[in-house]
Amino acid sequence: MQNEQVQKLVSGAKFDQGRIITEINPSIKIRGRTVATEQNLICISGLPKSRKTVFSWAFVTSFFSGTDCLDIEVIRKDERPFLLIDTESGDYSFSRNLITFQKRLNIKGIPEDLNIYLSREYSHQENIDLIKQTIEIHKPSFILIDNLTDLVLNPNDPGEAQKLIKDLKKICSLYNCTIITIIHLSKSNNFTVGWLGSTIDRACQSVLKVTKDEETGTSSLEAKLIRDDAEFKPVVIEFDKYSNDYFINTDLQPEEKKEKRDVLKYSDQEFINIVNILFSNIPVYNYNDIVEQSKQLTGVGTNKAKALISLLLTKGYLTQNQHKQYLINNLIKQ
Repeated sequence: MQNEQVQKLVSGAKFDQGRIITEINPSIKIRGRTVATEQNLICISGLPKSRKTVFSWAFVTSFFSGTDCLDIEVIRKDERPFLLIDTESGDYSFSRNLITFQKRLNIKGIPEDLNIYLSREYSHQENIDLIKQTIEIHKPSFILIDNLTDLVLNPNDPGEAQKLIKDLKKICSLYNCTIITIIHLSKSNNFTVGWLGSTIDRACQSVLKVTKDEETGTSSLEAKLIRDDAEFKPVVIEFDKYSNDYFINTDLQPEEKKEKRDVLKYSDQEFINIVNILFSNIPVYNYNDIVEQSKQLTGVGTNKAKALISLLLTKGYLTQNQHKQYLINNLIKQ
């Protein structure tokens, strides 16, 4: 890298008095809690059919109604439009959600400042090119991307994941916008999918999770991580066949969280289960990534996760290669 380029990097990253922000300026709130500000990413994760799309359309509805929808409030500050990129839905499936949106707003057409693109048949690179081009054309204040996995060839490729997330962060800064991303959880371990999932989780201002309760037929939206505010009480929704729409069920609130057991005092079998889940899709970790995934899996903080990794290494459930990367001990691999 030439000296001129290095100097440009240094000057661009230098923090000075003029960049200090004393008050939070929310762009998205859920139940009064700030989950996003301008120039930031948030992520919604969940298993297939958990109703991630239902909650994602609540963001769109709130943007255009000026009020909250399913306790989600999107704060529109100027006349810039909303950009929606859907890489998964066919015309019929998408139309059902659009019709519900139109009913909520009591409108017949698509608002001029809602720019919709469906790219189900596109390759990952074509999807990336589409997003960059449409952002340049419309210069939106909010962008919804459903589904993030369709923007990479291999979600387990660290380099590809990091490049994509860096590109999205640059877009947030360059266009002063908020990006809402949707990503699936793995059915095998309930993690966001692959390296892409762990990378987006670390990059996001807030990480949200949608869970469906098959017994009650309800779905809940909860916070896995909010960096700049306290967590909100989960939003529980249910489908009403008479109105053909979803509503907040105030009767079915999640149970109070019980006091957690100390993860360092788990049984040997529980430790083996943890390690097997960690390595079910990813064969090797560097230190920061295995700490982050351990935090997600066990719900502990950074220091406790680090202590857990050290304990698993001491017990021989983990091994390290010559590069100090972490691998599962094949003797306990299930």
